[in-house]
Amino acid sequence: MSPRRMGRTFTDVDQKLAVRDGGFSSRKFGFSPVYPFNDFILTMAGPKAGEKAGAKSGPSALVQLYLTLYNFGSATAWGFTLFLLVKSVFETNVKQSYDACGWTVTVVQSVAILEVLHALFGLVKTPVVTTVIQVSSRLLLVWGVTYPFNIPEVREHWAFTTMVGAWCVAEIVRYLYYGFNLLGSQPAWLIWCRYNFFFILYPVGAGSEWILLIQSLSAVRQFDERLWALYVIIAGLYPPGLFKMYSHMMGQRRKYLKGTQESKTKKRA
Repeated sequence: MSPRRMGRTFTDVDQKLAVRDGGFSSRKFGFSPVYPFNDFILTMAGPKAGEKAGAKSGPSALVQLYLTLYNFGSATAWGFTLFLLVKSVFETNVKQSYDACGWTVTVVQSVAILEVLHALFGLVKTPVVTTVIQVSSRLLLVWGVTYPFNIPEVREHWAFTTMVGAWCVAEIVRYLYYGFNLLGSQPAWLIWCRYNFFFILYPVGAGSEWILLIQSLSAVRQFDERLWALYVIIAGLYPPGLFKMYSHMMGQRRKYLKGTQESKTKKRA
């Protein structure tokens, strides 16, 4: 099978898989995201098949360098956060997780605001509104739940540990995938992680977020009734949202696997 036909096969799959993630999604870069946990369905595509000679097929060298450093830097930051979390759990217990890595995860997650700017200024092709929603969902947890409400029901709850753990693993895999993609390399183990880890990480992460949101409601109500009402609405949207996204991601994974299988079959032929 010719490289041109292989490029078309993977690119066609890639163009169908862009869903959500505060990360990168771009035909220009040849990859597409989904949510952090919303995030695990990406493709192996390279430049868009059928491009005319001389057509713009990727970021400038400077932009590509920046995005590469951003991705590997973010993966490193999440790796450090995971180290702090695991160290705390083994040395103490889950009740001390926030003290060990709460501020770190707040800062690291806040850096994801840059992804909104990436979309806004066209560095990636992710829709701006979608990216804002995706990034703000996590910022709500770190700035609207765990940081302002210093209560045992939130900071010492086991759901904080599982939430941060799931976030860390998901983001390490996601950013490494993007970084290697920009370098033109996709390790087989990393591709496998992208398409299989979400089975566990998505429900664990989103479920933990929901639990912490519920745990904070009593404190939020004492602070402001209107804010409490908003949090109740958001909490109510989590279960149907989880089901819809998980079902969608399963569908995208099947499409990806079908595309790769067809490519292998044609290559053998």
